[in-house]
Parts: sequence; C-alpha cells; structure tokens
Amino acid sequence: APDWPRPFSFMVFGDNRSDDAAHSMVVDMMLADDFDLVMNTGDMCSDGEVEAQWDVFFGIEAELFRSRPFYPAVGNHEEDDGAIPILERVFHTPSVSSGSGEMSYYSFDYGNVHFIVIDDFVHVNPWYLCVLQGKMYDNCLTAEQEAWILADLAAAAAAPDIDHVFVFVHEGPYSSKENRTGSAAMRELLPAFATSKVRIVFSGHDHLYEHGVTGNGLHYVVTGGGGAPLYDSKPDFMNQMFPHEILMVESIHNFQIVEVAGEWIKMSTWDVDHSVIIDEIEQGAPPACVVPEDCTDGEPGSCEG
Repeated sequence: APDWPRPFSFMVFGDNRSDDAAHSMVVDMMLADDFDLVMNTGDMCSDGEVEAQWDVFFGIEAELFRSRPFYPAVGNHEEDDGAIPILERVFHTPSVSSGSGEMSYYSFDYGNVHFIVIDDFVHVNPWYLCVLQGKMYDNCLTAEQEAWILADLAAAAAAPDIDHVFVFVHEGPYSSKENRTGSAAMRELLPAFATSKVRIVFSGHDHLYEHGVTGNGLHYVVTGGGGAPLYDSKPDFMNQMFPHEILMVESIHNFQIVEVAGEWIKMSTWDVDHSVIIDEIEQGAPPACVVPEDCTDGEPGSCEG
C-alpha cells in the first residue's frame, strides 16, 4: 500500500466457477486496465475441496497473481461441512493484523480506504443456535465474528485517515433471483454499515449483475458474473419482502473497477460480453489538486498542483 493516500483503483469480481472460457474472458479484460489490487466475492471453484479445480483457477488467474494482491471472500462452493482446508492453505489474508485471527474474515487499509471481508458460510451458527439468539434464520454469524465486525467498523469510522469503507461478502443482503431473498445476516448489519463510512456493499452468489440501494440508503452491488453459468433475473414477491430499490439487473459476465481519489470514488461496471461500461456510481468531489505526472519524488507537498 502507498505510504500516503495517493489516488488508486481496485477491481471486484466473483463467481468464477464452471465456465473456464468465460472466466478467462473476464480476467483478460480486467488485465487490459490499470489497477492496484483485486477483491473477489467467492465461489472461485465449483468444488473447493477438489485440488485439480484450484489448479485450473490459478492457471487462469496467473497473470493477476503475478502483479496484484488478491483478497478473497469465502463462497458456498469453497466451504464443505464447515471447513475450507485448501482455501486456508493457498491464500494468506491479513487475519492477524486485522485482529480477527481467522483467515476467512479480515480487514485492511489501503490509502484512505478500509476494506472489510465477511465470512457468511464458515463462521456461522446453525439455525437452532440462531433461534436461541432470537434470530429466526439460518446461518447467522458467530458471536465472535459479529463482535469483530462491529468493532472493526467502529474503529474505521473513528479513524481520521479513513474516508471510505467497502464491504465484501459472498451472499449479499438482497437477491433478484427467483425464490431468493438474500442474506438476513447481512441485512441485520446494514444499520451499522450506514454509520461507518461504508460506501458500497459488494457480494456475489447470484450469477448476474445487480445494483441497488438498501432500505437505509447504501449502494449494494451483486457481482456474480466472473465465469459461472448466468442466472436470469426473475424478481418475485420474495425479492420484495425487504425494503430496497433495484436500479439495474443484467444477466451478463461482469466486473467492477473502483477509482479512489481523496473523498471522491467512482465505480464502473464492465459488461464483458459486449465490452462496454453499463453502470456507474460516483460519490464525493474529486480533489482540487493532484500531484503532477512530472513529479518524480512522489512525496505529498513536493510539487505544486
């Protein structure tokens, strides 16, 4: 990460499993752009317990891994009976420095941004323990993970050097796939997100692109078009059970690039199938002054803008 909060950008994508040709197409288009790091929302393989599938994944992602740090979220296809042995072996996440102590949920700072990755498939409780906590749904987060998330969000909100927080998880708060409603555990966290500098909640799980606004005014993005078989969007009465506004849904292979410059952020979504940008989110005002390109020493204040 830079020593001072210079402008930077990062990529977001997920659900790469099953269709290797589509996965390769997405990665190739991402590599045509310039960016600093990569966030993945999970389901990198069809079966995360099969070593050979990880060999294929790493083969397709090789050029990314050679030059960019890569931060994964755990998807349901990585998890098997509450365990992720291969994922824990092949990825090293900042679990110790972020205080979680767990590979599958963690956070880190990059420039003036705080990134938080949530695990909604391994460190979760079964339904009967959720009920005992008064949570009438499956897969509520463990008390340890939930306490860590709330403390991490509060610390980022209080940090003067952090302007933005982005959240990454496999199953997000809403879904436009038929007979799905999204994650109740994530909906429960939305009030904490809204008071903690969170700008966008990124998720996967549904193999399409969806952008909307939560019931309390946050942008959410479903980026599940990294190579998995695409889903049709068929909103039904279940999709509307919880207040939110759907701004766009497209059944396409896709990824996002997020640009950050001071208090300004811009997210652009690429439709890989048609090689066009189809959606944007822009927040904040761009800085009035930037370091000129001919400034060679790279220190803030060393050149006049």
